[in-house]
Amino acid sequence: MKEAIRRKQARAVFRERVKDIAEDLNLSISRLYV
Repeated sequence: MKEAIRRKQARAVFRERVKDIAEDLNLSISRLYV
């Protein structure tokens, strides 16, 4: 049970990190094209 919760939290953290990286990439890409 604890393992499932830990996995769910890890997935949430991973998703947030991916979102941050994607936003950084979008910003740098838009900066290149502007």
